[in-house]
Amino acid sequence: MCGIVTVFKNANLNFANDTIVRNVMEQLTYVGALRGWDSTGMFARVPDQPVSMYKRNLQPSDFLQLKETAQLLQSSNRSRFLVVHSRAATKGSVTTDNAHPFQHGSLTGVHNGTLRSWANLTTESFSTDSEHIYHALSKNTFEDVLQKLNGAFTLIWYDDSTNHMHVIRNDERPFTFIKVKEMDALFGASEVDMLKWILKRNTLTIEKTWSPAPMQYYIFDMDNPTVPLSSKKLKEYEPPKSTTKWKTTNNWNNDYDYYNGYSGAKDYAKKKNEVKVTFKKTKFIPYNTAAAMGKTEGISIAGLEIVMFNTRENDLEMDVKYEGIGISRP
Repeated sequence: MCGIVTVFKNANLNFANDTIVRNVMEQLTYVGALRGWDSTGMFARVPDQPVSMYKRNLQPSDFLQLKETAQLLQSSNRSRFLVVHSRAATKGSVTTDNAHPFQHGSLTGVHNGTLRSWANLTTESFSTDSEHIYHALSKNTFEDVLQKLNGAFTLIWYDDSTNHMHVIRNDERPFTFIKVKEMDALFGASEVDMLKWILKRNTLTIEKTWSPAPMQYYIFDMDNPTVPLSSKKLKEYEPPKSTTKWKTTNNWNNDYDYYNGYSGAKDYAKKKNEVKVTFKKTKFIPYNTAAAMGKTEGISIAGLEIVMFNTRENDLEMDVKYEGIGISRP
């Protein structure tokens, strides 16, 4: 679980309102530690300048003490938006490189959620599922990538080439926007009660609360950022349908199967369809366990990642992973 907080605002805010916006965003960043404290990052863009981004593998309270953070918050007074992310690490180690936001091409963005698989997104390799998403978005049509996402997500990214902010989520992760009465500003957060509390704390009145519908893809023009420019319903990810049946040439009859006791290879062939796979055994490497184990190379066939283990040199067990989902038995 990570946290995202945002503000999209028009350029005609006076100094007093800009100060309130900064206070709100600092406080939302601080309480964002409740959703993630491994790393913190933010990005904004002053007109006619490149996107400004800063991130560190620090919890929000420490991140807010840095001079670089203060400078970015100060410059955000002249920006139409500020996006902040607090990370609770799931995929990838806790490093500054793995903190959000990520930049690829003209895109800068953040992700709340965890993908179950991402091999269908890009052939490039990154430490986090989130960076795989943004690399894929930078190289392909946005809608094509979004409909391939297998897992939980709220995604918010800015495209410097169009001056558009993009927002989408599925039903596994929340996000809520609130328009306030006192100024032309739209605030957003992963937790609506947290957002309402901080707005009330700064004497702001709620005009409208709304949440992006799952798989409804919103685009905001940052020249008029408080109302979506467009929205479009996209399809949910649909995993490939596959029923498999496994055969082996090993004689498991009258030998011990660690899942079902004494049984034979015949028990492994009960599915309707069949995928024929030829396994080439690699050198047996004993492990320092009571039942020595050897491991083969992983084999990739039509989206199947197959890892085989030997409990003994001639007694074969298989652990099959299909699209990132572990299947102990076919």
